[in-house]
Amino acid sequence: MRQLTGLIGLALLAALLSGSALSLGAGRQGAPGGLGWSAVQLYAQQAEGANYEQELLQAAEELFAEKGGELRREQAQKLHDAAAALREELQARAAAEQQDLNKELLGLQLELLFVSLAPQEEEEKLLELAAVQEELRDLQDQLEAEYKERMEELQTIHEAELGRRLAALEVELFQAVQEELALYRLALSRAQANGSY
Repeated sequence: MRQLTGLIGLALLAALLSGSALSLGAGRQGAPGGLGWSAVQLYAQQAEGANYEQELLQAAEELFAEKGGELRREQAQKLHDAAAALREELQARAAAEQQDLNKELLGLQLELLFVSLAPQEEEEKLLELAAVQEELRDLQDQLEAEYKERMEELQTIHEAELGRRLAALEVELFQAVQEELALYRLALSRAQANGSY
């Protein structure tokens, strides 16, 4: 919080000091329309305070855009890494499960090519071969469906996390603006009490 308040405050320090000097100089040349000096002071304080608040909000919006962009890029990288880890996991599992099926498939193919089989035995082997091929296709379909489902879950989780982080940043910036405004108003009150405004 202090860091954000400092960022906002430093960005506006020069503008605040120059604005205060100008308003003070203009006010002390005389009270327009016969207004008393206290009325001029009050009017200057209100005008300067409104301008400063607007400048603070603008600075907060710009900082939110900058930090929010950093959070989005960071979250996108996290999602990219999680997706890569998921692909690696499923590919390793697919390789292990397909290895046994491929061995079985190769054995059936070699048997059909090099072993003399009766017509009925050959038909049975062909049915076994077709069943293994179907099992391989089913495995691939299952893995693709699981990848899609888990990717959707990952995206939902990461979008929710990004939303929470952006909301926390927005609250933090709002509190920083309120703290900066409170300090500014306190400084004005003290200056007025000391007769320096």
